[in-house]
Amino acid sequence: MDKELAIRSNTMKHYTVRSTDKNSGRSTEWTGTVDELVENVFGYTLRCNGMGTKFKRPKSAKALVNRLNSGNSYWSMRNSYELVG
Repeated sequence: MDKELAIRSNTMKHYTVRSTDKNSGRSTEWTGTVDELVENVFGYTLRCNGMGTKFKRPKSAKALVNRLNSGNSYWSMRNSYELVG
């Protein structure tokens, strides 16, 4: 499988990301492709995590969750993120 096909099929697969508030323990789940999750749900948080103009779109669900958890924005410090399933 060539690299472009692997990336395309990875972005077509649906993932569920759970966000858990560290203070209240309340959880929320979002499901979508990596592109949908970045564009419609977590884009602002990723941009606020110190990426600024150097924002690079995560290519995998694991990379998305790692960036959300390692950020220094309000939302990344208040919540923990994990892949479900």
